[in-house]
Parts: sequence; structure tokens; C-alpha cells
Amino acid sequence: MTTPISDGCACGGGCYEIVGEPLFAGHCHCRECQKVSGGPMMTAVCFPASALRLLQGTPRTYTYRGDSGNPVERFFCRSCGSPLYGRPSLLPGMVLVQAPSLDDASWVKPAQHVHVSSAQPWDPTGDDLPCFDKLPPQDRSV
Repeated sequence: MTTPISDGCACGGGCYEIVGEPLFAGHCHCRECQKVSGGPMMTAVCFPASALRLLQGTPRTYTYRGDSGNPVERFFCRSCGSPLYGRPSLLPGMVLVQAPSLDDASWVKPAQHVHVSSAQPWDPTGDDLPCFDKLPPQDRSV
């Protein structure tokens, strides 16, 4: 992986860049991630919020209550609507960048599946990564 890392939303608008190393990556199968991604799960990479720098414009936002009951703020490209990143209040000071929004996501190495209790029956995980029905234990180092 090289830095800075830039976004690759559908319109090519270059909304953000990241300068820093990822903390972890994983697949989320919660219903909200399914809806936002348009697929059976969302693959996200966690970075310190300070690593993210907006390059142009202000993304659109949407806030909802996650399964934990805590707020999650989602950010989308203002031009094309591509999902970019999220800020879950359970991870203060961090952002979860949607891997598909990266110019090059080939380096992403997810370490786990979360919210598999919401996974679609037609989309088995099919790998050897740890699976959690909801969120993993509070140790976020996995």
C-alpha cells in the first residue's frame, strides 16, 4: 500500500485522500451496510480520522442508529452519491472508509466478518476469517 490513498468514486470527483496506515479492515453484513453498498455486505478499512483529508467540496451526510443504538454518520459524494466513509460513534476518532470507494482497493486485507446474523442466506462468507454475529469484542486490534 502506498500513501496518499485517494478515492475513486463513480464520478471521479476526488473527494478525499488518506495519508496514514490502516488500523484494520473487515466485512460488515448489517442491513444498513447492505443497503448503502447495494450488495450483501460492505468492506471497510479503519483509519484515524486525522488521516482523512477532504480535497474538494463537502460530502453529503446521513446519520442513523446502528445496531448498538449509537449514531453512525455516513458520507457520500455530493456529485454521484457514491458511499465514501463513515464515522461510527463506537469508534471515536476513527473513520471507516468503504473499500470500493478507493482508487485501488487491491491491498485491502479484511480480517473478519461482523453482523453475520444479518447476512443474506444466499451470500455465504466462504472464507476462513473469524465471524461475529454482531460486533466483535471491544479489542479492535483484529
